[in-house]
Amino acid sequence: MSIVELAVFMEDKVGRLYEITKLLADKGINIRGFAVSDSGTGFGILRVITNDSKNTINALKERGFVVHEKKVLCVRVPDEVGGIAKTLSIFQSHDINVHEMYAIVNSLIVFHVDNIEDAAYLLKHEGMEVINQKAIEQI
Repeated sequence: MSIVELAVFMEDKVGRLYEITKLLADKGINIRGFAVSDSGTGFGILRVITNDSKNTINALKERGFVVHEKKVLCVRVPDEVGGIAKTLSIFQSHDINVHEMYAIVNSLIVFHVDNIEDAAYLLKHEGMEVINQKAIEQI
């Protein structure tokens, strides 16, 4: 009843996430979900769920990345008011601690970037949809 999550340790520098995602794309590996965290020390962790964890591990290790594999739980949480709270209440009422959580597949992706205005302009210029606060409130 679990899925495989890979934690990839990486330098926090321009192009590193692109390098990893391009490598996986070139190997025909589909990223189904991910989370990126910054340690504040010049390094970060990419947590990634793919359609082929074994080949993902091999590809990343061949490139010199440190990869840690662990089992995690994936739950379809209702997209409704209180959906997340209801799920967390089940854990809480049974004394199960949640260490990390993030959304995967078919989700809008949030990017914390250096320059929001420039990034939004560039994405729109390339035909990508950038979601504003009003749109989020109407979803």
